[in-house]
Amino acid sequence: MKRDIQNGLDGLSHETLVAISKLVDKAKLTAARESIDPGIHTIDLLLVGQLELEVREDYSRKGTSRIPYTRVIAMLLQRAGVTGEASLKVLEEVLKEAHDMGKDAATELEKAVPVSKGLKSFSELVNKSLPPIDCKGATKVSSIGLVAQERRLTRSEAELLFPANTPDGDEQYSDLGGSNERQ
Repeated sequence: MKRDIQNGLDGLSHETLVAISKLVDKAKLTAARESIDPGIHTIDLLLVGQLELEVREDYSRKGTSRIPYTRVIAMLLQRAGVTGEASLKVLEEVLKEAHDMGKDAATELEKAVPVSKGLKSFSELVNKSLPPIDCKGATKVSSIGLVAQERRLTRSEAELLFPANTPDGDEQYSDLGGSNERQ
């Protein structure tokens, strides 16, 4: 008997769909997927319990920059008139010195030439120029008495899930419950 599998998730509320999707974290899902062999796997599953979904308010956060900083700095230098041979030589020396400082360059540069006031002003200008990023509020799910069982369906469960395939009298539900793997 060929069964017409209905997607029981189609009739669920948006809240229920989000809550179900949050039950398993991405790391566990990725690890589980890595361990599954290719093929079609039928899993008989019963999920009973209560989920609580918390949805926080949407918010805006400070924007991030995706501008090409080297070109912006070049444009700034050009507009400031720092294009002469002597100016470019000084810039080259400063850049080489900064590269030689390694991972602690920011701290070392601040010690050599305190620029905290200028850096603060520059950061404020950059931040003001960035558009805010609209973010969806976080969602959190907690389960209350949630039980998940991988098991064969009972006759009444199968009738509820597959009403179009209700067998006549003596037929068994063996092909409705499925197996753990189909070829």
